[in-house]
Amino acid sequence: MGIREKWRGKGIGYLLLEEVIKWSRANPFITLLWLEVYDSNQAGKALYRKCGFDPCGTMKGFFCEDNTYIDKITMVKHLK
Repeated sequence: MGIREKWRGKGIGYLLLEEVIKWSRANPFITLLWLEVYDSNQAGKALYRKCGFDPCGTMKGFFCEDNTYIDKITMVKHLK
């Protein structure tokens, strides 16, 4: 998920994620949601924690940006 820079910080990401969670809870076959986020994405990680996602794994040095390797964090939310 990505939000254009001028629209960030207005709660759009939270609303979108809450709708996904609501839709997922209504589906009895979905018991777990997971996502991945770059460790450098502080705003994203904060949003996912706010929505109840917990870190469950790290892939070290997954992505290289400006000659710096960034870890990828996997986060999960149990629905049941």
